Formats: sequence, structure tokens, C-alpha cells
Amino acid sequence: MKHEDVGSPPPKVELTPKWDGLDPDAEVYLDHDSVRAAGRGLRKELDFEGAAPANGSATWTGTGTFTQFGILGKVGPRETGAWETATYFGENIAQGYEVMFAKYKELVGKIEAMGIAIEKAVDNTDQGHKDSSA
Repeated sequence: MKHEDVGSPPPKVELTPKWDGLDPDAEVYLDHDSVRAAGRGLRKELDFEGAAPANGSATWTGTGTFTQFGILGKVGPRETGAWETATYFGENIAQGYEVMFAKYKELVGKIEAMGIAIEKAVDNTDQGHKDSSA
């Protein structure tokens, strides 16, 4: 099927002048081991699935893992008190927590996927170099 049959032709794409990597004479070097280590380090430093604190106390301090956020951030009417204003306050906090935790979980998943994709891209590049030099 030709583009004339389905609508407008695709727009022309202009390449950015002086973009490293597009100039065949430019010397660009990327240390694959460093990039791979950055991907691993990203996931390790953020420790997405780390252990929760043993006591689950709100006084616990530290950088916080995804699991710790899930436990320590969950506050509701039970934690704020039984009197009417505290109960409503706790319900509001609980609703906010549900939304925030869902978004945080989504963000964590994307960051983890990015770290894995970085490592995979470097592995694929290394494998391509290996296969083409055989």
C-alpha cells in the first residue's frame, strides 16, 4: 500500500546538526561496563523490594524501600484516633495514600524496567559486536 492510498506523506525529518554519533568522523566511545553497572546500580540503590522494618514504627528512619513505604505510609482512622475530627482526617490520609501508593508503585516499576532495559541494550550491543566480528 502506498502513502497516496492512505493520506498525507510522512513529514520530512531534519537531523540535528552537530549531533555526536551522527558524524562518521567523530570519535564517540561508550564504556559498556560502566553503562551496565549504572543500570544495575540504579535498581540496587533504590532497592525496590527491600525488607520492611521489623517493628513498622512511624519513628523508623532511613532511605526507605518500596516495601517500607507501603507499610509506614499506610495511616488511617485507626492510627489518628477515635474522635470525629481525627477519624475524618485519618480517612482523608488513607484515600491520599491509596492514590499516592498506586502512582509510586507505577513509577517504581518504570524505573526498574528502565534499569533492566539499559542492561539489555548494552548486552545486545555487545552480542552484535561479537556476532559481526566472527
